[in-house]
Amino acid sequence: MGIGIMGYFIPRQADGVLDHLEAVAVAVNHGDTTALLVTVDNCGIVQEVSKYYREYITEKTGIPSQNIFIQATHTHTGPFVALDSQDE
Repeated sequence: MGIGIMGYFIPRQADGVLDHLEAVAVAVNHGDTTALLVTVDNCGIVQEVSKYYREYITEKTGIPSQNIFIQATHTHTGPFVALDSQDE
């Protein structure tokens, strides 16, 4: 609790859980080419966070980062997500 919540143009902090947020992924392939589609319940994903997770997924799965697509559902009640300097 206490993490910043996206949307509505005013600062807000989480003080409870109303609905659980999800991330869903599906991998599809055609021959030797695999693509991964990832959807997360969030208002948006900044490019540096998307790049960080695409590279991490590549490291773990071998799927090239250019074949990994991460998108947000645009929910205004998800957390603000950014990389912490110690995460890099």
